[in-house]
Amino acid sequence: DRFPALEPEKPETYVLLASVMREAFAARAASVGDPEYRDVPAAELTSERWADAAAFRIRAGEHEPVAASAAGEGTTHVSTYDADGNAVALTHTLGIYSGVTVPHTGIALNSAMDLFDPMPGRPNSIEAGKARVSGMAPTIVMDGPRPRIVTGSPGTNAIVTNVVQVIAAVLDGQLSPVEAVSTPRVHCEGGPVFVEGRIQRAAREALRKAGFELREMPNNYGASFGRNQLIVIDTRGGFRGASDPRRDGGIAAYSEL
Repeated sequence: DRFPALEPEKPETYVLLASVMREAFAARAASVGDPEYRDVPAAELTSERWADAAAFRIRAGEHEPVAASAAGEGTTHVSTYDADGNAVALTHTLGIYSGVTVPHTGIALNSAMDLFDPMPGRPNSIEAGKARVSGMAPTIVMDGPRPRIVTGSPGTNAIVTNVVQVIAAVLDGQLSPVEAVSTPRVHCEGGPVFVEGRIQRAAREALRKAGFELREMPNNYGASFGRNQLIVIDTRGGFRGASDPRRDGGIAAYSEL
């Protein structure tokens, strides 16, 4: 309620999305790390007070620069839902897959060390035995006791930004699952805003006017913007799914007759 509903593909929608992304990544870089090694202010970051302050900074155009994290290509996501109302959102990653395995086990090693901050003394800096911050965001949106949306994605840091955009497209934009995973996307971690080739000129101009530097990507459906796997459940328990057209994926249903 701090901002109007996000109408799909409107210039002001992309400006607000990029601003919120920038704010969120700045908060993550400043405060989030392994809770076994530092106090993570989770209650503060999810409080009304923090949201009000973030909204004020967004309206005022205030922000801190944030360095982008390393990319990876070895992530998969599965969204599932059944007739009994059970829902699962599962994301798994190796980071950048190398083919290196533990001998005689078939267990593939990941590259998750590159998700640490290489600079010492920061929330996500490298320490022995420490878990690194991850961008994975398997998500189930609840409507009271019932799941309403089951979603998630591969895509490194674009996971969380595409999940947010897809959820907004369903709830604010009232789009179908196929429409929601297909809408043009932006991605911002605090530096430039990456925009898909289909983003309209008016939206690009609005982003520049708001002070954002743009990285204009050539692809209309760029895999670097995430590959969302989505299920939307209606109030009667019926459900529909969609797989992001940006890369390989699919939907399937099973019924016992």
